[in-house]
Amino acid sequence: MWAIKTLLESGTTIMRNRATAHLVTRGPFRYTRNPIFLGYTLATIAFGLMMGNSWF
Repeated sequence: MWAIKTLLESGTTIMRNRATAHLVTRGPFRYTRNPIFLGYTLATIAFGLMMGNSWF
């Protein structure tokens, strides 16, 4: 949610198939290039660990 809020405050789109209007280098983008995908990856790993399924 922090990443989406930062993108909207910067005046750029959150849609991956649209061209960006600005390069965002504040908020969570200071730490990682794409915090939304990083969040999805970490959530998938956490879900796999909670379910005891090494496939995740």
